[in-house]
Amino acid sequence: MLKSPDVEHRDLRYRGFGVPGDLDSILSCEPWSATLVFETELKAGLEFEKLGFPIPESFTSDDGLVTGNFAMTLVYDPPLDYSYGAEYCRSNVDVSLGTYDMGAKGKPVHKKRIPEESGDLEQKYERYLIEHGFKWSPLKVYRRSITRGIEGTDWRLKVSVHHRAEFSPVRPQSFALVVTMWHWDTDMPVYDEVVRAMNRMDWKTANLQVRDEVRLPVRGQDG
Repeated sequence: MLKSPDVEHRDLRYRGFGVPGDLDSILSCEPWSATLVFETELKAGLEFEKLGFPIPESFTSDDGLVTGNFAMTLVYDPPLDYSYGAEYCRSNVDVSLGTYDMGAKGKPVHKKRIPEESGDLEQKYERYLIEHGFKWSPLKVYRRSITRGIEGTDWRLKVSVHHRAEFSPVRPQSFALVVTMWHWDTDMPVYDEVVRAMNRMDWKTANLQVRDEVRLPVRGQDG
């Protein structure tokens, strides 16, 4: 989770998205927060989807409105071809976490609720998306603090990949996504609530494996 305050869009290219927390906070979760890490591959034309995303119970009020803090960091290694100049990046991966409720036509509609760090993108022009939505960028950050509450019974996470029109991928696109949710009230059992929700949905999970490496000095360098 980033500990820096929000950064103005004009400063992002100079300051980055923020400063990570200390190692202990990265590798563990406080009781009032939960972090999920997804790492897999995307084939062309297919989406990675998690329907029934585990929103903590403490995020939902009695009248069904969801509040809380959300942060997502996406990284991937796209195929590159420098012969295309400014379009050297050949793939774009995007994440959308939002509500997935029944629409007016009787079909579920996905509505993105956690925007890119630079703000919700109303304009769909390619130049605007590149400048403000980090389209074609291999690092994207999405953040939102929901204070007024939004409606939504079901939540859905989806990750999709798009390629340049003349590009035919030869292998799936790998990516890693980190999603953190936390409550303003440090007495809220967010971590336990998310674990229970994943267990109810029979999610297949694994704890992060942290490998300790002991570095021995090379003879002759340290005495």
